[in-house]
Amino acid sequence: MNKATVLLLAVIFLFTPVFSADSTLDTKVFTFIDHCFGYTEMLYQQKPQAEIEKTLDSLNAEADSISGAIISDLEKGDSSTYDQFVSFYNRPDIHECLEKRAPLNLIADRIIEFKKAGREQTGTLFPGYGYADSGYVYRKGEELSREVVNTFWKQIEETFEKSTRYYMMMEVSLTANFKSGTVKKVGSPVSMNVGGNIKEVVECEVTMKETIRTTCRVKYENDKVWFRLYRAAKYLGGLWIGDWEECGRTYEMKEEPTGLPVLENTTT
Repeated sequence: MNKATVLLLAVIFLFTPVFSADSTLDTKVFTFIDHCFGYTEMLYQQKPQAEIEKTLDSLNAEADSISGAIISDLEKGDSSTYDQFVSFYNRPDIHECLEKRAPLNLIADRIIEFKKAGREQTGTLFPGYGYADSGYVYRKGEELSREVVNTFWKQIEETFEKSTRYYMMMEVSLTANFKSGTVKKVGSPVSMNVGGNIKEVVECEVTMKETIRTTCRVKYENDKVWFRLYRAAKYLGGLWIGDWEECGRTYEMKEEPTGLPVLENTTT
């Protein structure tokens, strides 16, 4: 039994006391978590990037479907499915474990955005904090912590070009054989004895270009980076502001390389 299966069974066991056995929501969440573990296995196995992106799109669609059903109930005034989900999400053994919490965050983030948008739709959204109050200005402060959401390998193609200039005498008739821009006449044609034959030659500047194309794989990680959040009251329509005060924290998702590229192929 592989690690993903063991983790999945553990999560299913933990879900059992919360949702009833015949709950449609519980079945969809079980399936979603299973698919998330499958996605994690794909990352570890370094599956092709196109396959990984297709699976991620599918996971986002599943998260949209599950959260959409909960949101639909909320719009009808029915909070039962929302309450079930929140009760499970806030359990310490789930909330404090990244492997169990990460799949649920994909669903929870959509529900949170809906609920916050219902209260205030005009302010700037600071993830993890909420919408900005129109009476304040905000700024991010010091970085507090980082959470590694996932790691993956990205294929990167780069092109390097090098140009070298040479000066030489060239037969006038040969200058037409070069691509435009590679040969520039820098003098006037003259007659020259070349090997006993009289040739019409001209001094030229020749530009030679060398192109190297490389294919590399670079290991990346998606990080949720948390920052302190500060705000200051606006006065006279924002002409001046009050003292800055810490009001909470917010996060940004950052995709960053974790090491040097691994060269796989080159062409010239």
